[in-house]
Amino acid sequence: MRSQNLIFLKDLFVIGLTAFGGPQAHIPVLQNILVKKRNYLSNDELLEIYSLCQFLPGPSSTQTVVGIALKRGGTLLAALALLCWILPAAILMSLLAVLFYGFQRYADFPTELFRFVQPVAIGVVAAGGYDMAQRMTNNRLHVTLIVFAMLITAFISSPWIFPIILLLGCVATILWDQSAQAVSNTQHQPLKWLQSSVSLLLFIALFIASAITGALSGFKPIVLFENFYRFGSITFGGGYVLAPMMFEQFVHHRNYLTSEEFLTGYAIGQALPGPSFAFASFAGGMALHALGYNYTLLGCLLGTVAIFLPGFLIMLGVFPYWEFIKDYAPMQKAMNGLRAIAAGIVLGASISLSLNLEWSVLHPAIILITFLFIRFTPLKVTHLIVGAIFLGAVVMQLN
Repeated sequence: MRSQNLIFLKDLFVIGLTAFGGPQAHIPVLQNILVKKRNYLSNDELLEIYSLCQFLPGPSSTQTVVGIALKRGGTLLAALALLCWILPAAILMSLLAVLFYGFQRYADFPTELFRFVQPVAIGVVAAGGYDMAQRMTNNRLHVTLIVFAMLITAFISSPWIFPIILLLGCVATILWDQSAQAVSNTQHQPLKWLQSSVSLLLFIALFIASAITGALSGFKPIVLFENFYRFGSITFGGGYVLAPMMFEQFVHHRNYLTSEEFLTGYAIGQALPGPSFAFASFAGGMALHALGYNYTLLGCLLGTVAIFLPGFLIMLGVFPYWEFIKDYAPMQKAMNGLRAIAAGIVLGASISLSLNLEWSVLHPAIILITFLFIRFTPLKVTHLIVGAIFLGAVVMQLN
């Protein structure tokens, strides 16, 4: 493997340790390191891949990482990138499940230590969205689409809203964007239809096989795998949509976890970095913890694999088709709409996250200070996160 790809994988692992918040918070971090610092791809290419992932079920920031890796080095690099991206969060959530199993002292976990991480993450999102939008302010239609997407994302909470407004953005620029250079590129890469077909068929086969095997055997680990695989296959909108489905299935329907266990684990997970779907590592371990320590670890592994595998297979299947068609003239015009809407989504997410943040007089100041530091200083996001945790520790001691 080329040394550049090893650096790429190391970067993803570090991002997985420092990217707090949901997918809209992850994209600015990916932009800052993979686009600005390393120049692995252009800002437009990142927004195109991110926009594609909004149309697909599964963890969108994880699928964005997979798409970037596919573009750089193919299937093997994509699989390794997936591991580097999810491992930090999956390991942390698995350790949490083991601690719950060993001590049952979850109520004493110091979640207040991370109380200021969320406003820092919101400041990072706002700075990233501003940077994305700034590139598109020379066109009135693009600015209109950015503002439209920002307001919709900020004040309408629905997993279906993202694909809808992205589609509207495509239609708008195809019909009215006179500035778009719609020149068809005839030098297309060959379509890897066999790889795409095998990935999509494997995705469907696993969906059907796990459902049938789980129903016939009733074996708890297989049923658990099927549950997580199904959730990973049908979830649009990220961890905020996944959590209520898991709560209904594992707390109300199957009684795998108590409500207190689920909610405490979910709250701690929100304070940890990495993809929010990694909460499945914790839920899987807790679902099997009554069977013993080894089954707790097995549950963590099953939850991790089953929740991320569908999105990975879907991306392997869809991405080659996307790469094949996106250079045609209508798609080139539609790309401008996708980029504008994506920038608006990120800006809107910073507003939505702020409105849902528990009120503290310090939070607005922290958000603003983070935004200014990101925009005007060389400080890294890691430094700001460490500073937020230190501030949380100070406030804990004072209280």
